[in-house]
Amino acid sequence: MNALELRKAYLALSEKERLLFASLIATDQMIRQSDFTTQLEKRHEAMDAGKKWSHSDVLDLHRELEKQGL
Repeated sequence: MNALELRKAYLALSEKERLLFASLIATDQMIRQSDFTTQLEKRHEAMDAGKKWSHSDVLDLHRELEKQGL
């Protein structure tokens, strides 16, 4: 699919579907950033070891996602 076909398909989506599409693209880009992936892996290891997220950790993550429009 070329860029023009992709744009046509995007414009045919409902507003709700466009928002979901944009969120998926943004999430994909975040995951592809090695720093994000490394941080996420470390948090998973810590949770497996019994450490759970603190309230401030969740707020920090929320702020970061808001900055990225998610």
